[in-house]
Amino acid sequence: MSNFIPKEFINSIQKQSNIVDVISEFLSLQKRGNNYIGLCPFHQDNTPSFTVNEAKQIYKCFACNESGNVVTFLTKMKGYSFIEAIEFLAQKLNIDFDFESYKKSNISKYNEQDLEIIETLSLANNFFKTKVLTSKSAKDYLNKRKLDDISIRNQFDIGYAKNNSLITYFEKSNISEKQLIEAGLLNSDLRQLFWDRITFGIRNEYGDIVGFSARALNNSQAKYINSPETHLFKKSELLYNYHNAKNEIQAKKSIIIVEGFMDVIALYKAEIFNVVGLMGTALTQKHIRLLKKYEVNLFLDNDNAGQEATFKSIEILFKANISNVKIIINHLSKDPDEILQNEGKEKLLEILQNKKSAVDFIYDFLLRKFNLLDHIDFDLVQKAANELIRIFSYSSDEIQNYIAEKFYKETNYKLLFVNKQIQDELVPNEIPDYVLNEAPSHFDQYYFKTELDQKYAKKVSKSIIASVAEKLHKPLNFTLLIYLIKFPRIYESLIENESKDAIYALLADDLDIFLNIEEYYENINSQTPSLREAIISKIKESIFQAIPKQELDKILKGAPLDQVEEQAFDEFFNNINISDNQITFYLRPYVDYCLKQREKQTNLVLHEVLEKRKQLTLLQSLKNKKIRIKANKKRNEGE
Repeated sequence: MSNFIPKEFINSIQKQSNIVDVISEFLSLQKRGNNYIGLCPFHQDNTPSFTVNEAKQIYKCFACNESGNVVTFLTKMKGYSFIEAIEFLAQKLNIDFDFESYKKSNISKYNEQDLEIIETLSLANNFFKTKVLTSKSAKDYLNKRKLDDISIRNQFDIGYAKNNSLITYFEKSNISEKQLIEAGLLNSDLRQLFWDRITFGIRNEYGDIVGFSARALNNSQAKYINSPETHLFKKSELLYNYHNAKNEIQAKKSIIIVEGFMDVIALYKAEIFNVVGLMGTALTQKHIRLLKKYEVNLFLDNDNAGQEATFKSIEILFKANISNVKIIINHLSKDPDEILQNEGKEKLLEILQNKKSAVDFIYDFLLRKFNLLDHIDFDLVQKAANELIRIFSYSSDEIQNYIAEKFYKETNYKLLFVNKQIQDELVPNEIPDYVLNEAPSHFDQYYFKTELDQKYAKKVSKSIIASVAEKLHKPLNFTLLIYLIKFPRIYESLIENESKDAIYALLADDLDIFLNIEEYYENINSQTPSLREAIISKIKESIFQAIPKQELDKILKGAPLDQVEEQAFDEFFNNINISDNQITFYLRPYVDYCLKQREKQTNLVLHEVLEKRKQLTLLQSLKNKKIRIKANKKRNEGE
């Protein structure tokens, strides 16, 4: 590379620099035999474990395993870049050299090994480009894909890799096989990685070659193979052509993202220059730093895989607070390269103007995914609602209101969003953020399919229910926790139906305790019955730590916890005449009701059942007492 410091100069500086003299400026070294020893600066060292070998010009710590040469030491000890370390050594040797231009260039970002790899890859790229016209099959492919223009081939680093000719070339350049393996050009068997393939040189954002993607010219091989992943070549962090496009991207404040190399080249031919390509992967969090300042236009394939990739890409962008996202709508079943070749430049430019907001794309995608365009199904509506809330929880109030209103009109299902950015900071546990519109404004036991006596229900005073609800709010929450543990099928049904939210809603004040119980639950089913009971006892103990048992007994007027379970849960769940897989459906309205009434601290369905049971018990007791009185009276009269 033209902006590299000559390798001969670097080697000369390193050979003239004595590692013992340099390290002695920072550490106290003592000679011991052929080596020098001292306290290691890279970890807390009490006994000398840092060894410097003057003959080999290397150092090694035998405690923390840090090792290297004089340049490595300076980069780790002083935090120097590779160029700064060479400059430091040159100044010690009184060698005059202009380092400033190199320090301002990209190479200052790399270490010595990186520079060697990048230089090797750059030489390989140039070699591949010179060989592209030496193969008939390569020329035929280029002509077919309209890549025969030399300016296009140079712009996009298009070349040809033929058999093992690369090895012969590098033998003349004094580059070792070890370097070629480290650069990903040879495999461990010393065979050339790319064989009879069209090569695309991959540059990073600074314009340096960091790897290759190579396309097969016959159908007997994998279509594309890439250089091995290294810290320089990570497909999940690279955007193809970014180095070419970044000036245009900055000027337009807009970036177009397509799927592959040929799509990038197609837009370039159509004089659209702010375009980049994904490296065979979906958009990732690592790409975000290159996209944050701009309008992002996604122009991925129109097939199912492309639509799914678009959906996932929007999710990532939204989570990164990038909301200015547009989707280019392509109704043709062709990619940009095919459109350019078969329909022409004007058609491609026309499609580029056909955009939809990412918000509308997500909404439409989910309605199609859950088959809600033709009919409404409760379970599918709920799943779509969960997805919408999850995806738009980081969005602005304006977007959330827009989606909620749109979904309500389509499904009669109301979405309530929690601001995730605030919630993530303040609330470590999730609380459900949706309610059904049809949930009653007051509790109606018949809405939940219960079979309690109508006549008795009318006799229950609402003020009595409210009073009992306030007193029993917390202990009944705890009782529900124990019930879920003792009857795993209920818990599993809730989890299986993605309704952990329902439990969270019921136990909004006791989430920490619930999470502890959830941890215990993971091990319960695999234990023996006796051990299972011991675990449940331990759970009860953790609950009583929050509210002592005597306080529970006091609130419950002496009623033992087991009796509360029998009264509240047996009647509530046994009287819901539904199968296990329907439990979620019928619990949901109750959850919604609890959410509406959360400020009043009510769990009315449980409290009401208990209150009614108490009333029934009292009435039955009075009735029995009355019967006994009558019986005694008759007996006395008979006497």
